[in-house]
Amino acid sequence: MLTPLAAEVCADSAPALARPVVDALLSLARPELSPDRQARADDLLAGLHRAVGVRYRLAWPIDWRHNPSPDHEWLIEHHKMPVLIDLALCWTATREPRWLQAWCELLDSWLTTMGTGELRSSDAQVEAKRIEHWLLSLAVLQQAGADGLPARLIHRLHGRLRDEAAYVLAHLRPSRNHRTFQLLSVWLVAVALPADPSSQDWRERSQALLCANLLDDFGADGVHIELSSHYHQITLEAAMAFALTADAVGVPLPTALEQRLRAALRHSAWLQLPDGDMPLMNDADAGDHRRLLAAGARRHGDAALAWLASAGQQGKAPPERSAWFAQAGYLFSRSDWAIGHAASPTSQHLFADFGELGAGSHAHYDLFNVCLSIGGRQVLVDPGRYTYHAEPDAEGIDWRHAFKRTAAHNTVEIDGRNQTRYLSKARQPAAGLERLDRSRHIGKHGPAVVATDRRVMTGRRSDWACATALSHEYTPRHTRLVLHAQRRLLLLIDHVAADDGQAHQAVLNLHLAADWLDRTAVSRCPTERPVWTAAAQGWRLHLACDSAQPLEHQPGWVSRSYGIKEAAPVLRLATPFVDRAWFVSVLAADTADEAVDAVDAWRVGDQVHVRVTGHDRLGAWVDQTVLACGAQPLAFDTLAPDCGSGHARLLHRRRRGEAGVLDHLVIGDAAADLSLRLAADRPLHRHAGGHLET
Repeated sequence: MLTPLAAEVCADSAPALARPVVDALLSLARPELSPDRQARADDLLAGLHRAVGVRYRLAWPIDWRHNPSPDHEWLIEHHKMPVLIDLALCWTATREPRWLQAWCELLDSWLTTMGTGELRSSDAQVEAKRIEHWLLSLAVLQQAGADGLPARLIHRLHGRLRDEAAYVLAHLRPSRNHRTFQLLSVWLVAVALPADPSSQDWRERSQALLCANLLDDFGADGVHIELSSHYHQITLEAAMAFALTADAVGVPLPTALEQRLRAALRHSAWLQLPDGDMPLMNDADAGDHRRLLAAGARRHGDAALAWLASAGQQGKAPPERSAWFAQAGYLFSRSDWAIGHAASPTSQHLFADFGELGAGSHAHYDLFNVCLSIGGRQVLVDPGRYTYHAEPDAEGIDWRHAFKRTAAHNTVEIDGRNQTRYLSKARQPAAGLERLDRSRHIGKHGPAVVATDRRVMTGRRSDWACATALSHEYTPRHTRLVLHAQRRLLLLIDHVAADDGQAHQAVLNLHLAADWLDRTAVSRCPTERPVWTAAAQGWRLHLACDSAQPLEHQPGWVSRSYGIKEAAPVLRLATPFVDRAWFVSVLAADTADEAVDAVDAWRVGDQVHVRVTGHDRLGAWVDQTVLACGAQPLAFDTLAPDCGSGHARLLHRRRRGEAGVLDHLVIGDAAADLSLRLAADRPLHRHAGGHLET
């Protein structure tokens, strides 16, 4: 129960934060009073403290050193004090004194109880985020004209901001996102309190170090080096807060950093899903990049960013429909740039991961993972992060591993193993898991899986990527083709090859969004070769392999926020093999005007053949796709003699009508002897890597 502070002189006698810095910071980071923020503030007034999705009742006065949760992340978030922002927003919205009083009491409690740097079980990023939350909440109140803040409390807060900034500067991490947060907090204190004697020195030091660290944080392609969509967002938010406040105080940024930030904003633009969310890549919670994109649009005069930030109400849609981020290994492909309710029933947004493990320890073992939205709704999803807590629960489950493992992603699991070995930080790891031992293990996981023979095409009408995964955990080689045909149909070809003569098992796992729980029907098609379908309103998935084992529809989990998981369906198709195994997956919209009608697939040696029939508003069509997974390329003389002769690795073509008129042709890794015979109205476009497309 919060108790009132003694009446004091109002805060108009205390120094205010620099107004240009407040305005610049809130132009990017001004939070909204969402239902979740309101609920967290309501909980606080009821004596309930919520962090990482879990509430605990704490007695007053608060014992800030006590952690009621087995998860240390609870105490970390508790000490970052984001609830101060919620309380400030509640006061701004209602002007009710209880919210301002609660803000004062909670801050006073922490300042009275805790010393700077006292929470030593975490690095100084906790202090950095606490500084940010203190400043942001105070900025919200200051901009809204709050005049009931005790001057003594604000003076104490300013003094502690200086102490915390000095502590952070003395305990900088060597690299990556925590260092960025730390340096940003020092910068913000320096420019928000410019009259402080230390401000000029802190400003110069943090500016130089932050510029250098941000150039290291984002790769040349603009993707954050830890390859987490969540950490990309929050690190770019920090970078943009730095850029906007630097603009406000007249500090120009280096040209190289400006270019890197533009590249990072471009990646954010591609991350944004039609529903405003983003794929949960590696350690990630759900996020929204629209505020970032809006800030980038204003700062750079970028019409494409303005379009995405405003759901098409401002600016102009980007001309591109696909993007390849080479350093990260990420492929994005989308049918259009429709956002929200403007998305048509057949609109698609595809993300495919052909990258290796990111820097740091936020990687999941998910090479070749894919996510797909259809009609503005997520269908195939990455289940997210859920927790950093590795200690097994009462049922012996290590939920950290459960969400990081290969089987928790839309790729192929081989012999029940992860692509990269998981090393547990638990004191007593769950059964079957190995404990991280710094004396024996070089990194935070086993030797990383490697993506080899990577080939990519971002085309005029279709996009594709293909690579082979080599793991230290098993001998079979896994090759995956991701083809977004006409950007309206997702085709996955998985080919697994082993030469050791041993028995193996390959399992294809496909994770559906929680929205499809109890709404997805699974059945076997009446075909000679095994083909199954999974369907729900607006989409249909066909799955084929050479195994007689049925497609399993299992319960799974998706976590969109740390510490909270919700039930979601998982499709699982397994096949035992000795030398070769394969899977074919075809996912597309299923409407009256556009649908896949049938799928057939088979293997000939190391070639996987797929035949898909369907229809759209232009009529019936037939797709033929063949992928050569071994050393022997495809021979056009036998596969497509009407198209030409010669060799290539990939053939995809669509023909229409009874006459089989060629509508679209894609050729991957064309050999020098390839000679095509095409109609004059089908010009051939050549892409890098020897890839061709009509």
